[in-house]
Amino acid sequence: MSTVCLSLHGQVRECRDSEGKKIFASVCPKGATQVRDVEILKPPTETKEVKEQKALTLRRLYEQDQINRTKEANRQEAEGAARDAQRQLSNKCYEDRKKLSALLIVAPIEVGQEKDGTPIFLEDKKRLDMIKEMSERLQKCPEEQAQNGKN
Repeated sequence: MSTVCLSLHGQVRECRDSEGKKIFASVCPKGATQVRDVEILKPPTETKEVKEQKALTLRRLYEQDQINRTKEANRQEAEGAARDAQRQLSNKCYEDRKKLSALLIVAPIEVGQEKDGTPIFLEDKKRLDMIKEMSERLQKCPEEQAQNGKN
């Protein structure tokens, strides 16, 4: 086992104590003899190729990040569009349910007035056709499908 005492500045020497253990220090301690001066190597400098490779890697990482961000933005936009479509469908179903409720009332339904103010009522056949059409459209609504799945 060797003891290491390195100085950040100056020369480093390899020394041996009286028991033969290696010691590294800028000055050999008392009772130790200097074996050699230790050459401290500078960290290697980056070559042009290494710098180019790092730049290429960073550029690829940046490009991949841009691709990932674009994919995420597209995914969020698609999810938002799907939520909007679902909300529109729910609103349409709600309106259809209200219309169907009104059509199912036994009383005559006024759809307009003549020029003289006489009411125009919905014909029974047209009313039945509208009830059938509304019922069929409502079968496609998510709420209706969920209820039908429970029954």
